[in-house]
Amino acid sequence: MNRRLLSIIAALVLAGAGTLAVLAYARAADDRAAERSRPVSVLVAARAIPAGTAVSGLQNGGYLRLRNYPAGAVPDDALSRLTEEHRGLVVNTAVGEGALITRSLMEEKEASQAFAVPEGRIALTVEMGEPQRVAGYAKAGSRVVIFISLRQVKARGGAESAEQRVRILMSDVPVLAVGPASTDGTEQNPKGDRSLVTLAVTQEQAERLILGATQGTGEGEGNALYMGLQTETSELDVKSPGISNFTIVK
Repeated sequence: MNRRLLSIIAALVLAGAGTLAVLAYARAADDRAAERSRPVSVLVAARAIPAGTAVSGLQNGGYLRLRNYPAGAVPDDALSRLTEEHRGLVVNTAVGEGALITRSLMEEKEASQAFAVPEGRIALTVEMGEPQRVAGYAKAGSRVVIFISLRQVKARGGAESAEQRVRILMSDVPVLAVGPASTDGTEQNPKGDRSLVTLAVTQEQAERLILGATQGTGEGEGNALYMGLQTETSELDVKSPGISNFTIVK
């Protein structure tokens, strides 16, 4: 009899312990869910931030605002405020309006340059006239599509004909700076020559740009490159053969 009673008591204790374990797990799960959904204030871009912008000027420049996000949706390196640690850093890529401000978007500025070159790319400067650089609307932080106009001489039936063709050379190219650096090499001079455009490109793109920049259409007429401002909704066909003087009128 005593043995049976002990068995019943043991079973009740085990059942109670199991119930408590389930309740504890459920409570922990609820706590984790509540923690993930807890709103936290993080910095976001109030407007587009050009690549190379000094972090120290983001607040006063009106680039930042606070916004609440669920804690579980916020990256570990998201920032809720800027500290002394971030002074002297620059934004290493163009940041769109509404994007979270994270530590990974910032890096140290080289003493000799006013912008940060995106990883895997190089900075290359080409000279363009005002129409070729969208009447000066292409700024640091813009993304541009670049067209090229080339003249080719073709032999047809023993006779030569000149074909002028325009097509896309490359697209989605970040603009790092417009205009020459100041004398100390640390910032752009707004009153200087505004025809210099510095772009972030791959090696292949650099080779194409250099060749295009040396293919002027005539003495004193500059290079054969034109830029267009590109947006997320721009409809571009980079594989298009382009238009020539023989096909411009169909």
